[in-house]
Amino acid sequence: MAVQAGDGPQAHDAARLLGRFYDALDCEGLPADLVHRLRRNCGVPVYEGLGRRDHPLAQLLPHLDADPIQAPGAPAGDVDGHRFLLQALLVHTLL
Repeated sequence: MAVQAGDGPQAHDAARLLGRFYDALDCEGLPADLVHRLRRNCGVPVYEGLGRRDHPLAQLLPHLDADPIQAPGAPAGDVDGHRFLLQALLVHTLL
């Protein structure tokens, strides 16, 4: 869905529509002012570049591997650990 960076009723309606479709939004590559307006109008949590490797969340990855005892089914490795962190944050968002 294309969202224009303009103000007004159309941008507000688009933000509300996105909030109805999704439980959370990740706005990677959008201008900061548009992300702020989405955050203000859509009614769901809005993240900025959550899936990027340089996001502050990725700094937690080394701590996942620090536990010498790994639970069965727990993610192993960088890719799985990153996916696990994203899932945990999104589940926390829904609570």
